[in-house]
Amino acid sequence: MGVIKNDPQKVKRDFEERQETKNPRGRKPQDIDWDKVDQYIMAGATGSYIARAIGIRTETLYKRCEETYGKKFLEYREEIYLLGNENLQMKAYQMAVKGSVPTMIFLLKTRCGMKEEPKVIVKNENNIDFSALNDSEKLALIELLEKTKRAES
Repeated sequence: MGVIKNDPQKVKRDFEERQETKNPRGRKPQDIDWDKVDQYIMAGATGSYIARAIGIRTETLYKRCEETYGKKFLEYREEIYLLGNENLQMKAYQMAVKGSVPTMIFLLKTRCGMKEEPKVIVKNENNIDFSALNDSEKLALIELLEKTKRAES
């Protein structure tokens, strides 16, 4: 077996690096690309998924978040996730304004509360005038007719 000679300069550099990192194991902390983390969060990824994707432990991600931003990861994640939702809403709005009919219909239904009225064809053999009924009464009548029709089937 050969004798391993330690280079005094290398030993000194290694010691100084360990002192700079303040890591008892002597490893330099891995850089975290927070822009990439933010993209994962906006896409709905969990902390454990993100940690695996960027090659670190989940606990490390949580700890580094506190060190970098002064807040718990779950709090940080919620802020960024909401920002992602806002970006999606703006994109959908822009698509609708530019003429995307499916997006426009979706926004009208979900954001503006619009809905399609049920279309029911009723034979009015007795010539009853339904014009005096308000919308809720007409819907109640339609539901009653549908129940009756189902019961007869």
